[in-house]
Amino acid sequence: MTRLHAVSWTPLIVAAVLAALTFWLDRVAQVVQLVDSRGFAHEPDYIVENFKATAFDVAGRPRHQLEARRMAHYMDDDTTRLDQPLFTQFSPDRPPVSIRARRALVTPTGDHIYFLDDVHMVRAASSGRGPLELTTSFLQVTPDARRMQTDRGVTVRQAGSSIQAGAMLAEGEDPIIRFSGKVRSHYETRS
Repeated sequence: MTRLHAVSWTPLIVAAVLAALTFWLDRVAQVVQLVDSRGFAHEPDYIVENFKATAFDVAGRPRHQLEARRMAHYMDDDTTRLDQPLFTQFSPDRPPVSIRARRALVTPTGDHIYFLDDVHMVRAASSGRGPLELTTSFLQVTPDARRMQTDRGVTVRQAGSSIQAGAMLAEGEDPIIRFSGKVRSHYETRS
């Protein structure tokens, strides 16, 4: 009778061991890899604090300027993260445009800057026009193409008037701004 009792427990013990092994293998497989396939960890390879960099055109005039409280570069994906960035774009015939945010990401080639969290853009006042202000949670800027776009809610204000939209695209030397999504506007006439 003891032999019958031991034989009936064997399949249960084997099943329990297989279940524990399966659970352990599942946990091991879910461990996040901190090192990519090229052998680089997602840790900054350099950090710069309180920096300012200016790009100039061929005539020696400032084209744009980028400053931030902190910049960290990551070798594994070749991206750059900025904390408290301020980007200013200059044009010889137009007022400067400044963009602030809590943080930003710069692509490896530097062609695109992605501003994230509490994005605030200001185009300075010019003759006959007051300053133009834009707020959103995300703004992609392509400086050399003079292009700004967002697929998130955006509000643009100027001289008491405002436009709210679900998305926006502004491009060109004298930007044409296209709004999409649920667009609402409030326009105040001058007295």
